[in-house]
Amino acid sequence: MDFDPTRPSVHHEHAHVTPQVLEASERADKPVTVDMRPKLPEGARWNTDGTVTIALDEPAGITRRSGEHEDIEQIREITCRRLRGGDMIDAVDAEGASGRQLFLLKRMTGLEDMKGELFIRALSHIDYLTLVEVLGVFTRRGQKTGR
Repeated sequence: MDFDPTRPSVHHEHAHVTPQVLEASERADKPVTVDMRPKLPEGARWNTDGTVTIALDEPAGITRRSGEHEDIEQIREITCRRLRGGDMIDAVDAEGASGRQLFLLKRMTGLEDMKGELFIRALSHIDYLTLVEVLGVFTRRGQKTGR
């Protein structure tokens, strides 16, 4: 069975836990709750719906136009969704490895137009690497259970 990151924890008496968690559980006389989701990079956190929110180290701007008025919205955090099969299929048509990665980052963040690409390109290198790490979390197969 593949790991599902939308399920934040499991209750299992045979789950591998640290001694500290086991000791705390024994004191509380309750079942142990173990978070089985993959570890996220610093600045990223799991949401209850299985998405991941990244607090940006440096806010980045997205330009919004309304008629002749132009406004730059400073984005301080971005939420990423799990990719779907269609996202992976469509990524094959993007040119080169960097094109496929950019395509998947845009899909994962919901910023699929040219503004999304400009936003991603404007991220600090730290924030960009964090975004790429989260993409890696969503594209890894995950933990296996059983034999």
